[in-house]
Amino acid sequence: TNIYGNLLTAPAEFNVVIDPIFNTPDYNVVVSDVAALDAAFNAEGETANITLSGDIANAGVLEVPAGKTVTLNLNGHNLGNVCLKAIKAGSNLIINGEGILSGSNGTDQNAVVKVRDGNVTLNGGSYVGGTDTNNECNSTIYVMGTGKVIINGGTYSGVKYKDGKYYVLNIRNDKTGTIELCGGKYIDFNPVADLTDGSKIFLGEGFKSVNIPGTTDYEVVAE
Repeated sequence: TNIYGNLLTAPAEFNVVIDPIFNTPDYNVVVSDVAALDAAFNAEGETANITLSGDIANAGVLEVPAGKTVTLNLNGHNLGNVCLKAIKAGSNLIINGEGILSGSNGTDQNAVVKVRDGNVTLNGGSYVGGTDTNNECNSTIYVMGTGKVIINGGTYSGVKYKDGKYYVLNIRNDKTGTIELCGGKYIDFNPVADLTDGSKIFLGEGFKSVNIPGTTDYEVVAE
């Protein structure tokens, strides 16, 4: 190697910058089991991008930590016996891709997606609510606080309650959280006529709910 000029003899100044994210692991991870999925949800850092590479039959309760955004790509795979929580302030959950998310059976209060003070965006997936300890319905998407759910896509269904109503989309009566519908398919119910709770469950601006011909299903589409 030849070095020319005064590179070694001339005075020089160097600025050393410590990048705070240099030692932060890259949480663009692919997971196929519940242990890896839980670890990815709870890993250090403000974001996690998680892609499923296999079905997980017993996913259990998975909670987004406060101040963190978790993006979950179903990638054509299924989560069984799952309860995804965004219950803490600043917790954000985004779900993309296709796959079935099934709630637990025989367990009280375990909605497929449960929101308190966090926010959730559902862009895809099929969400199937389970049953409680009385073999009656659990909610599929349940807001129990001040948080917000935005539904842009996906399919939503559940078990019909003894009063003949579905609680697929449900907001606790004494809370101010909201569900905004900008897409999605709703099995055997009209999300506007059957489920609207005041202004808490509402159509996004420029959207409408339409019956799918020949069925009792509805779809939210752009006007």
